[in-house]
Amino acid sequence: METGAQVVASARLPSRELMELAQTGRVIPVAANAATAEGAARLAEVAKSRFGAADILVNNIGATDPRRGAGFLAITDEEWDEMVQVNLMSVVRTTRAALPLLMQRGGAIVNISTMNAIQPAPPIPAYSAVKAAVTNLSRSLAEEFGPRGVRVNPVAPGPTRTAMWDGVPGGHAGAGLTLRHYPRTIRGTGRGGPSRGVSCFPAGVDDHGRACGHRRRAGQDDSLTAERRTAREP
Repeated sequence: METGAQVVASARLPSRELMELAQTGRVIPVAANAATAEGAARLAEVAKSRFGAADILVNNIGATDPRRGAGFLAITDEEWDEMVQVNLMSVVRTTRAALPLLMQRGGAIVNISTMNAIQPAPPIPAYSAVKAAVTNLSRSLAEEFGPRGVRVNPVAPGPTRTAMWDGVPGGHAGAGLTLRHYPRTIRGTGRGGPSRGVSCFPAGVDDHGRACGHRRRAGQDDSLTAERRTAREP
């Protein structure tokens, strides 16, 4: 956004921060649940009506097990379905809606997965399993749509101190999830969202927001599309 991207951001309930960004004129908030077919279609419709096409899709919706630490035997079918709908079907539906816009002139999809996809955490087995599906799906999409001009990459951030992390009673440690559940190489919690720096690289953007001339910001409950600027920075 800082380098001129136009961003369409969806959230079930647009946050104060998102509405502040909307005041810049470069962010278009859309009140929609992108985990539903209707919400994903709404997001794509707004992007198409405003820009005609899209260059980047960031799938950044995420939610962990409703009862962290309850154990596998305690997880109900309804809770499993919630994890599938929020973490996996949001990617399926939003990607399906956005791909026609991305294929018009080539683009990139960045799916925010998690280290738990490859290093499962026992206190959150449903989240870990479903995010593994997101990583697997990303690889399949890359194989199919890479030759058609759309790059697809998953990003697997480690522990990041966000409102969701802090919102667990007693912290995630209180739910039985601690840094010991992560590989030693990534121990330590960062602050802020995972997408700001890490997801710029697979989207074709360097650390200064250059190369493709676009940069995105994503909230915990946001899915984003961005339009590339026609004039590239030197």
